[in-house]
Formats: sequence, C-alpha cells, structure tokens
Amino acid sequence: MLCQSHTLVKNEKDRITFYPLRCRCWHCPECHGARTARLIDEAKQGKPNIFITLTSRRRPNWTPDYAARRLASAWRLIRAEYL
Repeated sequence: MLCQSHTLVKNEKDRITFYPLRCRCWHCPECHGARTARLIDEAKQGKPNIFITLTSRRRPNWTPDYAARRLASAWRLIRAEYL
C-alpha cells in the first residue's frame, strides 16, 4: 500500500471526518521519521519490555527469498498472538 493511498472515513450525524492512512513502512519517506521518533520515545519510556529473536535454520531447498517470506509470516503470527 502506498502511503496515504487509503483513507478512513468517520461519518457522524453532522459531519464527516477523513483520516489519511499511512503505510507505516520503514522505507517510506513519509512514515520513516515518525516511526523512528516513536521507537526512540518508546525506548526512552521503557515500553519495549520484551525482546524476541527470530532465526531461520538453513535448508538446502529453501531460497533466501522463500526463507525471508516464511520469517515475515512467522513474525506476523507472533505479533498477532502475543503483542
């Protein structure tokens, strides 16, 4: 998703409010600064109170791209379940 290519619309009785949605990608020039600032702020407040390391065992039949996709999928599952 491109940054701000989607919009959330809040429809109330007397007004409509639009909120542009950010992609929240680290490589996005629009989101990178805000994400960095938020991460630094959370670290200063001691909010990241857990540390998770994901590793991928080398398998002869897995390409680096396939291993990366599996790792990304595993991370999404962990975030949904535990964070």
